[in-house]
Amino acid sequence: MLPQSNINILAKIESAIEQNQLILPSPPDIIVKVRKVLDDPDSTHEQLAMALSTDASLVARVLKVANSAVYRRHQNADNLQQAVSRLGHKLINTLVTNHALMQLFGQPSQQFRPLLHTIQTHSTAVARLSYAIAQQYTRLSPEDALLAGLVHDIGFIPIVQNLSVFDNGTSSSEELITQLETHHAWLGARLLEHWHFPHAIVVATEQHETINRVSTHGPDLTDVVIVANLLEHQREKGQTDIETIKNVPAFSLLGIKPETAFLTLASHLENADKLLGG
Repeated sequence: MLPQSNINILAKIESAIEQNQLILPSPPDIIVKVRKVLDDPDSTHEQLAMALSTDASLVARVLKVANSAVYRRHQNADNLQQAVSRLGHKLINTLVTNHALMQLFGQPSQQFRPLLHTIQTHSTAVARLSYAIAQQYTRLSPEDALLAGLVHDIGFIPIVQNLSVFDNGTSSSEELITQLETHHAWLGARLLEHWHFPHAIVVATEQHETINRVSTHGPDLTDVVIVANLLEHQREKGQTDIETIKNVPAFSLLGIKPETAFLTLASHLENADKLLGG
């Protein structure tokens, strides 16, 4: 049972959620800069390269991916503009988002850092699975699936940040987070709307825990993330009994057998690892 102090904090946060008063973090500066260029239909590769160039570690990451075996052509990309041209806007957007999320997950106080490190590790694993599933089983963009996987649990960030506001660092954080897990998908969707993310990724974030969801227009990003999230949870828990997930509609819609999924996705997972720095 939660201590009374934690129950009071839980009530405050749930009240703030109900009244749309929960503080949502602003997008990191690098996302704002890059999104401004990407949203301009007349923008050039040079302008996008200039926006990226303000972050040296991000520049290094983009060049590394552009020259990886997945994207390298007959010669290396020797500068950022060539790398941008080679990778395309969708993948650049995903790489920038991944870079920014790593910074966000590393910002909270020591109290929450181990918890958010676990969430970040899980999100990266779901992203690589989402990329592989989209590439192997659908006609969806693997880059979109990678991005959807990366942000599917982003709702934990405003939860943790508001916990810090409400309890001044005195709560039993793991117990509270467990109680608030039911809100993270909805909060994540609101945060991504606040950050002007594509609608399909907002929906995938909001519904990734709705495992009995049945798509009406064929497999979509939400189905991909549902399957990736369930597979990764199974792997994390070391469970070999797949009875709990094999009847989830998204598996049959995508044509995936849970017991052999990791084997059939192996080569695509390797490609995803190159994009994510693995």
